[in-house]
Amino acid sequence: MSFISTDSSVARTLTGADYAELRRTIIAAGLLNRAYVFYLFHSATCFTLLGLALALFFFFPATFGWTALATLMLGFSLVQVALIGHDAGHHEIFRENRKNWFLGQLCWTLIVGVGFW
Repeated sequence: MSFISTDSSVARTLTGADYAELRRTIIAAGLLNRAYVFYLFHSATCFTLLGLALALFFFFPATFGWTALATLMLGFSLVQVALIGHDAGHHEIFRENRKNWFLGQLCWTLIVGVGFW
């Protein structure tokens, strides 16, 4: 059992029935449904931004402005790709473990450079 307090002077004990009611509400609202369209759009956007950041290094002069822009884009896109890999590690993207594992390997090991599993 856990205790929550909405008021500092009153504590309420949560029961299994409270959890079951909350879970039914969350499922009915569709908050646990897989968001394939979101991940497709988010992945395409992040990998495109990553490619553009790398292209800035090769196709534009190495001035402070272009380098700063490319560095910011690279940092932002790598974190976003890592978050996609994080979600894959929690099996949140696909129903099949193999697909989540493959996407996690792609995002973490090949792109970000951090060991995955």
